[in-house]
Amino acid sequence: VAGIDLSATMVQRARARNRQAVRAGRVILQQGDAAHLPFGELQFDKVISIHTFYFWSEPTVILAEIVRVLKPGGMCIITFTTGKVEETGLGHYQAILEERMLPGMRNIGFTEVSIKHGPIARPQLGWEALVFIAVAVGLQTLYFATLTAGYRAGDLSLVYPIARASGPLLATTGAIAIFGERPTAVAVTGALAIVAGALVLTGDPRALRRDGAGRAVGFALATGAVIALYTLWDKTAVAVVLIPPLLYDWSTVVGQAIVVTPVALRHRDAVSAAWLGHRWEVIGVGVLSRLAYILVLTALVVSPVSYVAPAREIGILIGAMLGARMLAEGHVMRRGIGAAAMVVGILALALG
Repeated sequence: VAGIDLSATMVQRARARNRQAVRAGRVILQQGDAAHLPFGELQFDKVISIHTFYFWSEPTVILAEIVRVLKPGGMCIITFTTGKVEETGLGHYQAILEERMLPGMRNIGFTEVSIKHGPIARPQLGWEALVFIAVAVGLQTLYFATLTAGYRAGDLSLVYPIARASGPLLATTGAIAIFGERPTAVAVTGALAIVAGALVLTGDPRALRRDGAGRAVGFALATGAVIALYTLWDKTAVAVVLIPPLLYDWSTVVGQAIVVTPVALRHRDAVSAAWLGHRWEVIGVGVLSRLAYILVLTALVVSPVSYVAPAREIGILIGAMLGARMLAEGHVMRRGIGAAAMVVGILALALG
């Protein structure tokens, strides 16, 4: 991959952002003028211009240069985000693209020239967004219902690790099947190491031999399936439908509050007692959990599910470390092995 930009600052920032690829020789970035491309003839399969054509002083010359460096059958893509053209004044440039650039490309030798409209950069959220939010409310409510049922049927040390480990595995499988994601072998190894570490860190194998364990495991696996479903659903909502993560999370939380209000009213005494006895804990969990999931949604906008879903289980590692130091919990050896596996998994995901 080779890149060129007229701005020295942009080249410097691009090199910093892609430093590993530059060092490995996979990317070459340099300052230069598109009217005099420093490349040989018939060198590239694709040439892509991202928000630069309105800086072209000599469009015909630059288009001729692009034709020169493209291989036979190559492709040139000129991107342009219109946004709200009435407010930004970009309508002028859109007209230049349609009335001058496209005819110029045909005249210079491009055989198939057309305009493709991509996702709306500033979406007008309508019924589609409302449907996604409504389904998300249902999935999040179902998650709490299955998890609570699992805790009633079995111990936390059995239900929680199975639910949190099966969720990322199912989500990653779904992302590969539905979204066509292709995580590297290193990344897959890292994801499996994180899941295994989560099981070792929080699980107690002896719990599988207790009475009623089968029912508890069933609820735990159901919870994992719901985690995978809402992860894939949320990925689509923020990355395809383009619902802003902050708005999406706020809307789903408000929706959940509306759904569970009738239940809370039927158990108002228990709710009041919990609030009076644990007010600050409730506030802390509420604030931190929402901030955490907003970060997850933000990551899902630009990152594959197969990376984000396993990585978010690192919260288990942090919780185990706090438990060991602040609560003097035991099982030091088992926790150490689980923590080491999760750290290795994190490094593998980063390298992958």
